[in-house]
Amino acid sequence: MKKGWKVAILSFAAIITAVGVVLAAASFTGTWNTAWGPIKMTQTGNQVKGVYGGRFPGKLFGTVSGNRLEFQWIGDNGEKGRGVFVLVPDGNSFTGTWGSGESATNGGEWNGTRASEGK
Repeated sequence: MKKGWKVAILSFAAIITAVGVVLAAASFTGTWNTAWGPIKMTQTGNQVKGVYGGRFPGKLFGTVSGNRLEFQWIGDNGEKGRGVFVLVPDGNSFTGTWGSGESATNGGEWNGTRASEGK
C-alpha cells in the first residue's frame, strides 16, 4: 500500500509541475495583432513595456498579476489612459479593454492574437 501512495503522490507532483511550467511559460512578450494595430510587448518578471502602431500609435507599460496585465498607455499625440489585458491559458490571445483618463473600460474592447513569428 505504501508503494501505491508513493506512486500516486509522485504522479500528482509531476502533473502539478507540468501545469506550473505551462502557466509560467505564458507571457505577454511578443507581437500581437489587434483591431487597433500591432502591439509589440516585452515582459520582464511582472513588468511589461510595449509599443503599438496603427492609426493612433503610442506606448504602454504595466504590471502583470497572474494572467492579467493592468497598464497605462500614452499615445504619440499626448492622450493617456489605462487598460487591462487578460491572457488566455494557451498564451496565444488576450481579451481586454482600454479607456481614457483614469478609466480602463470607457474606450471599449482591445483584444489581440499572437502574431506568427517569421511571417
